[in-house]
This record gives sequence, structure tokens and C-alpha cells, in this order.
Amino acid sequence: MSVVAILIDRHPVFRTALKHLLQTDSFIKVVAEGATEDEILELYEEYQPDIAIIEPGLIQEGGFAPIKDLLKMYPNARVVVLTTRIDPEAVKKALQAGAVGYLLKDMNAGSIRQALGAIIQGHSYIHPIVLPCLLAEYRRLSTTEQQSSFYQPFIRRPYHLLTKREIEILQLLAEGLSNQAIADQLFISEKTVKNHVSRVLDGLHVRDRTQAVVAAIKNGWVEI
Repeated sequence: MSVVAILIDRHPVFRTALKHLLQTDSFIKVVAEGATEDEILELYEEYQPDIAIIEPGLIQEGGFAPIKDLLKMYPNARVVVLTTRIDPEAVKKALQAGAVGYLLKDMNAGSIRQALGAIIQGHSYIHPIVLPCLLAEYRRLSTTEQQSSFYQPFIRRPYHLLTKREIEILQLLAEGLSNQAIADQLFISEKTVKNHVSRVLDGLHVRDRTQAVVAAIKNGWVEI
């Protein structure tokens, strides 16, 4: 059975192209489309989809209220933001509203399908280009005394899941270092780093380094 989705985007040509992409090989069945934020809740209530794919650019200056309103009524709804925006404020608001995915429209077909596949299986996905924006905002807020959804009061290292070296690798991943940069800093080979990263992904039960960093941030396992 196909995964059922609704698609909200103000550009009809893009909606048609994305719908065709998603429905290839019955990957996802788009049962309804909309063009304005006013349709999000109505379409969700009518079709009860597995996933809602939403363009945030259509949302008014009030922020991401439609996503918040949807999740208040349907806490288990899985909302994915698909956008061209990579500014930190948009990323922060999307995640605070409850989105489980932040994808960019310039992703190729394979990447979009892979990201949505991970989300459908219960994971979160943030585009790697957007991740530095999130980390920068996290750093800014964690240096203040105000408590927020990004505030990090203390670090809880996941020694129940990873070895000390793997935790060290996870920390460096969260700092945005490439495999080669990690190898240079730890005085080990890049191949060794790749092996450690693979074990980190296995230990955290995630697909890629972006999901690993997101999980680490959410659980307070890394210092940002």
C-alpha cells in the first residue's frame, strides 16, 4: 500500500512535477493538493494522510501557525517543509512548530525520495545545507540565560549507545567538520574516520550524518 500524502504549494507547475515524482513506482500517493495555508487543516481532516508536505513561503507573517494548529489537533501528524528558504529564522520556526523534515526544492529526485522515505519510517531529516543555520542559532541561544527549545542546560553523552571515540566523532560531526578535517584533528586516517562514522550511524539507528547530528542535538548529547 502506498503512503498517503497531501501537498500544499502555491506553484501549480511545481505541485504537478512533485506529485509525478512522488507517485513514481507507487512510492507515495498524493490524494489532495492545496495552494494556500487555509487548506492545510481542512485537507488533513478530510484525508488523514501519513504525511503532509508544505511550502512555508505561502504562510503569512504570523509565522508557522498553520503547522502548529494542525499538530495541536493531530499530534501524530508528520509535517515536512519543502522550501527554497535557508535562513536560520525559517529553519528555527519550522522545527519549533513541529515539522519533522526541512527539505529544499533544489534537491534532486533521488534525494527527495530518500529524505521522505526516512521521514515515513519515523526519522527526521534536515537538509545538510540548512544544518549550519540551525547550529548557529543553537549556539546563539545557548549562550543566553533564557530557556528556549534550543537551550542546552547540560550535556548527556550517550555512553549507552556509543564508545568514547564514537562520541568524540559525533561531537565533531555536530561542529560541521568533514571526514578529512576530523582525521586531521584526531591524527587518524580518513578511512578510520569513515569506519567510526558508520558505527555512529549504526549505534544511533540513523541513515546519515545529518540525522545523527539532529538526534544528538535533540537529546543533548553534543556541545554546541
